[in-house]
Amino acid sequence: MPTTWNFFWTECFTSLVRHRSATITTLLQCISSLTVLGICLAFIINANYITLNFLNSLELVAFLRPEVTTAEAERLQVELTSVPGIAVVRYVNKEEAYRRAQELLSFPVSDMLGEGNPFPASFEIRATHAAALEHLQTYLQQVGAVEEVIGPGKYSTILPVMFFIQAACFFLTLILAGTTLFTIKNTIQLAIMVRRPEIRVMQLVGATPAFVRIPFLLEGLIYGTVGALVAWVVVTGSYAAIEGWILAKSPLTILARLPMVAFNELLVLSTVGALVGLMGALVSVDRHLTEKYLYSSPAGGTS
Repeated sequence: MPTTWNFFWTECFTSLVRHRSATITTLLQCISSLTVLGICLAFIINANYITLNFLNSLELVAFLRPEVTTAEAERLQVELTSVPGIAVVRYVNKEEAYRRAQELLSFPVSDMLGEGNPFPASFEIRATHAAALEHLQTYLQQVGAVEEVIGPGKYSTILPVMFFIQAACFFLTLILAGTTLFTIKNTIQLAIMVRRPEIRVMQLVGATPAFVRIPFLLEGLIYGTVGALVAWVVVTGSYAAIEGWILAKSPLTILARLPMVAFNELLVLSTVGALVGLMGALVSVDRHLTEKYLYSSPAGGTS
């Protein structure tokens, strides 16, 4: 068995070295296709990350009427926790609202609003999902203790845009995977055409289709794997540079962190590269072997 696999790997590397121009061209095309695929994947990862963070921050703020006491607010808070669509209810009293406002300003709040505390108490309400926001906003406006309800704003516009970006990148990924598959298929097919006499001799001495097929499958696997690894280095390196530049400008960023992006990129690119390489080689060699066996069969009239 080790001797057989040594033969397979020797045949594979011999083919790669013998057809240097085709090998380099195919590798460059695989790298370019998988790099663009990796860029699309980075967009998908960030779109998912931003969408998830945005959904987790979907909150309604219900401002209470001035006459509502703390005890009444606490009872209402308990009632709201049982309302479908509400995940978390946090009570913010007047003192905390004043303190928050002071933290945001570089000068005393009293200089702008005068003495006293004009801020109302409120509930910060996080929804379980975006679809529940409109229903909750209508419900809270009908609660007698609530004076005003403020929603998260443009969520109904932002979410469709995010989903559109995800869908567009997904379909572009499929197209690029198909392009890479087509490139590898053509290159393997060219190698098979050049080595047709050798394959014919192997068939005549009794080599099985699997024995003939394996070196070409290894060749396709090398194309896909090497292309994926180089593409991963290019994409993650570029992403690290962009993330570092953004963080240098501002520590607050909505981008997904590099470790998460690098892991997902490696997982997807290596899987897609290996599968596409194997599939491209398999399609080419099986088609050729089928044609050769049909051609060399007794029904074909040749010996």
